[in-house]
Amino acid sequence: MRRTEKGSTPLLAAASCGRTETVGVILQAGADPNVTNHQGSRALHIACLNGHSGVAEKLVASGADCCAVDDETNNAFHLAAVSGCSEAVCHMLGLESDPGSVPIHCEYNLKHDDRSALVQNLVASVPQDILLATNARNDEQRTPLSIAASVGHASVARVLIRGAFVDVNDENEAGVTPLHLAASEGHHAVIAVLIDEGGAHVNKVGRCRLNL
Repeated sequence: MRRTEKGSTPLLAAASCGRTETVGVILQAGADPNVTNHQGSRALHIACLNGHSGVAEKLVASGADCCAVDDETNNAFHLAAVSGCSEAVCHMLGLESDPGSVPIHCEYNLKHDDRSALVQNLVASVPQDILLATNARNDEQRTPLSIAASVGHASVARVLIRGAFVDVNDENEAGVTPLHLAASEGHHAVIAVLIDEGGAHVNKVGRCRLNL
């Protein structure tokens, strides 16, 4: 396996450039889908960060680890949230690529207690490592959902809520939730997703001021 000075392999280079067919050829030739560069980034990390959903699909199908982290403790879900690549999130969750076709698993007209019980039952059906990865915090204490909320990627937020049942009311150390972040940036589409599909608490009080 040949590497450049920065630790890139042919697979990593192809993933970075979005060469889906090339990635497939290299994987079929026996390339390790979980090889890392000197920053701890894997081909799946690179594909998600650059929005290359086709590359991500091939990597996931070849056994790429969705839960592995880079040197900044970002996993592939964090990086897909940065780029807004909801299709990659779908592939990693084993869902259809079209975010609009992801089944809504919760009847949000149920009473809160009934809805919570339903969600708990559905969460049990999601692999534990995926649950941990979709709710994990990176070095900046951001979860994939909080990243999507802060940068305005409503489609990623929707898939995380519908497919991974992430906690929309999860707080960071300052008591700030994804809804706080979306509201501070004026991301109305994300706000609608968090409230209408995730049941976000609109009266949640944080413990410090946001930098507006």
